Amino acid sequence: MRATGFGCVLSVLLLAGCGGDDGGTPPVSVDPGDDGGTNSRCIDEDGDGAGRRCPTVDCDDNDPEVTNECTLCREPSKDCPCEEGTAPLECTPKELGDQVEMNGQLLQCTEGARYCQEAAGVEDTWVWTDCNGLFTPL
Repeated sequence: MRATGFGCVLSVLLLAGCGGDDGGTPPVSVDPGDDGGTNSRCIDEDGDGAGRRCPTVDCDDNDPEVTNECTLCREPSKDCPCEEGTAPLECTPKELGDQVEMNGQLLQCTEGARYCQEAAGVEDTWVWTDCNGLFTPL
């Protein structure tokens, strides 16, 4: 019985020792315009609606003019830069599996491709297209 009492006292002391401020937790600030103030975990230092644990990443949380630009174009996607002459890339189009009739023949989207093409109205600037569905006869 005595060992059980000692275990309870030890448990209480251990639990009491777990509390307190660790000094490393940053203050939480909420941008009320972000989601009506319900996301108390969003930390937005510059008030642009993006930040740590926010719906949008912030590449520079000290500059309200910068939000998620650093995460764009990590992978080839529409309007991201590419090198002239780059071969098309396979991709999954939103039309995958769709069927259309053209000139009396039924076609189905079976694959997709993204192309590197010169940007409209900008000489010597090459960008990726959207993922275009490629349709083949059924």
